[in-house]
Amino acid sequence: MNPYLEKVPYDVNKDFTPIMKFVDNIMGLSVRSDSPWKTLPEFLAYAKANPGKIKYSHFGTVNHMAMAGLAQEAGIKWVNISYAGSKEAVVAILGKHVDAYPGGVDWAPYVESGELRLLATLGPKRYKMYPNVPTFVDFGYKTWMASPHAIIGPKGLPGPIVEKLHNAFKEAMNDPAFLKVAKTITLEVSYANQEGLAKEIKDLDEVFARFTKELNIK
Repeated sequence: MNPYLEKVPYDVNKDFTPIMKFVDNIMGLSVRSDSPWKTLPEFLAYAKANPGKIKYSHFGTVNHMAMAGLAQEAGIKWVNISYAGSKEAVVAILGKHVDAYPGGVDWAPYVESGELRLLATLGPKRYKMYPNVPTFVDFGYKTWMASPHAIIGPKGLPGPIVEKLHNAFKEAMNDPAFLKVAKTITLEVSYANQEGLAKEIKDLDEVFARFTKELNIK
């Protein structure tokens, strides 16, 4: 995303060597459980019928992009309120200062306790940890957002080194300690090899290019 927000001395697709993806950040759109919206279509229908009435808290450009993209597709006007951190953004919805919170898994404990309701996830496909929660894409929208964690190296990293690193990290993905930590902090364990990671980087690059241009995000 950085190349579309500031001047940087690199090309994300050409100046690094992809090695392996190992997890995805889980992102979703949540509302309070005492709200009248039980599904994403209900939420969007209300927002469309009441322009400017829905307020959502967020932290960071990624989740704001997803909501702005969805609003553009669905013909909705709502109000985004940016907070200094994700914790503050969650407190805002729990305190009824806003109506929704699109963000990372800071909502997870409150979804589990029943205080928040998860209407949709933001990825291009459903997360294995939340198989019953639909994505924006499931409802026919083109908007999606992802936040993968991966290992990359400098440009021109020799093939044998790439293979050795890949194999070591791939083996480490099966380590019980790693799997336990990933589950504890609600990260989706998700593997992609060198070619798969290169494609994900390219796809995300195209998403950020489109969103920053269409939504005029600075």
